[in-house]
Amino acid sequence: MKKAFFLVLAIATSFTLVSQDKLLTIQDAVLKGRTTLAPKRLQGLSFVTGSDKFAYIENNVVKVGDNATGKMTDFVRMNDINKILKAEKRDSLKQIIILEWKNEKQFYFLSGILELIYDAGSKKVLDTDRKQNDKTLESYDELNNSTYAYTENHNLYIHQKDSNYQITKDGSYTIEYGKSVHRDEFGIHKGTYWSPSGNFLAFYRMDQSDVTDYPIIDWTKYPAENNNMKYPMAGRKVIMLLWYL
Repeated sequence: MKKAFFLVLAIATSFTLVSQDKLLTIQDAVLKGRTTLAPKRLQGLSFVTGSDKFAYIENNVVKVGDNATGKMTDFVRMNDINKILKAEKRDSLKQIIILEWKNEKQFYFLSGILELIYDAGSKKVLDTDRKQNDKTLESYDELNNSTYAYTENHNLYIHQKDSNYQITKDGSYTIEYGKSVHRDEFGIHKGTYWSPSGNFLAFYRMDQSDVTDYPIIDWTKYPAENNNMKYPMAGRKVIMLLWYL
């Protein structure tokens, strides 16, 4: 009886070892790369502003970890947020999309196209306290409720105490101010950076005059329309400068 048991165990073990050493076919690598063979990722991984903590989303639960101790805690569940939204007659969430942490107790999240704030202290959903981008603004970076920088018609402006100041004047289709460069390849997601005290503003100036146009077809229109954009190909140059004001 023991011999039979060990024989079955040996056969099972051999099958396990064979399955672990199985070579992937090109079909497996391509067709299953986003399903059963997809690498595990931490959704919405970000640092929590004003703390030594980080956060990510798992199974529609916002989890917060302490860098010092490594301890993980459940911050809020999507179902709990949806209960609050339902009580306030707002649209419920199908997934949590955190835009940014405001502080240890609050984060900005997206509900449809609407930006809201979840407040863990009061367990309430609040209207955003940030200026929402006007459709004419190409980029926007707020320092406080009365001061922010924005880009319009390729030029950089500063709004302060109900007044607008134009900072640059040579912005054009080929010269961009205050916008992110090279998309997100290097972790750059914006083009303006306020100093902690708010008395300095660093911003990008990107000269794309040597970059060729790249066609983008808008198939939603009939007949379809072509909209060119600047897209630097490998080996081509683009001049990027970081200026301070």
